[in-house]
Amino acid sequence: MGIPYTFNPILQATANPYRVEGRIINQGAENQANTQLNVNVRDDINVSVFSDNSTPVTLNVSDTITVGTINTFAPTNIGRYSFDIWASSDSALTDTATRSSIVTDTIYGRDYDWNTDGTNAGSGYYLGRHACGQVLANAFEIYAPDTVTSISFFVDDQSVVNSFLRVELYEYDPTQSLNSGAPPVWLESSDDYALSSANIGSWVTLKLNSPVSVFPGTGNTAYLAAVHGYAHPFD
Repeated sequence: MGIPYTFNPILQATANPYRVEGRIINQGAENQANTQLNVNVRDDINVSVFSDNSTPVTLNVSDTITVGTINTFAPTNIGRYSFDIWASSDSALTDTATRSSIVTDTIYGRDYDWNTDGTNAGSGYYLGRHACGQVLANAFEIYAPDTVTSISFFVDDQSVVNSFLRVELYEYDPTQSLNSGAPPVWLESSDDYALSSANIGSWVTLKLNSPVSVFPGTGNTAYLAAVHGYAHPFD
């Protein structure tokens, strides 16, 4: 029911509160009465601020159910929240999985780079090839009117100083792209930017030439935050 965001602006998190979902499988030898998904949310000082569960059901042997919590969690403060998630029944209890999300003032992120040092940002993708310049993007859903002013990206340590790129913002409707082949709609970009030695292995933020107002979409509509590379003569 939505994209998991590492960083979530409080405006968007308020308009689209957190809801926890999970699949529960009964691999045992007996039916499990009152099977439910449980969640406990802790703030950045480890205080419980929300707890909930799914509607209890009987889960038969070898069956699988997909369930979600009854209520949603709308944070009221900026900070990191930890979601402890487990399943239970009258006679069984699973291990606890913990997921996190950081509520911010204005930053929207899908990078799993919790410490903002590139550790969990992934291995990177090539943007400049000899055949063409690639465009790499992440999709973001908008639930409350907002304004996009810049796009940030992490520069892998294999990148080359003085390589040119720019950031771009698109509007995207996958139903249109899949059914008619229509590309995403370009909205705005930054000026071209040459990577410096200080950018290698670091986060870089580039301002769009003009701020862009974004609005809640219908169905699958989303916005794409993209980095556009250029073709290289031989690399």
